[in-house]
Amino acid sequence: MKECKIDECHRDTIDELCIRHTAALTSLEQMFDAWKIAYGEKYSKTKYMEALLKDDNGVGIWVQEIIKFKLQED
Repeated sequence: MKECKIDECHRDTIDELCIRHTAALTSLEQMFDAWKIAYGEKYSKTKYMEALLKDDNGVGIWVQEIIKFKLQED
């Protein structure tokens, strides 16, 4: 088995991410669609993730870790 790609996480996984971070990523992607409706189609995913980190809108720790990971990938 491999370890989750999130630095702070040491859970075993079959894919890149553990179950918790996979669920966080799915939630993050689903909510982006709602943000695009509210803010317009030109609203970028990067801007969305940065806004979530900046304002800490009740964002859970796993989502925060996913956002940091995704922003580092870009």
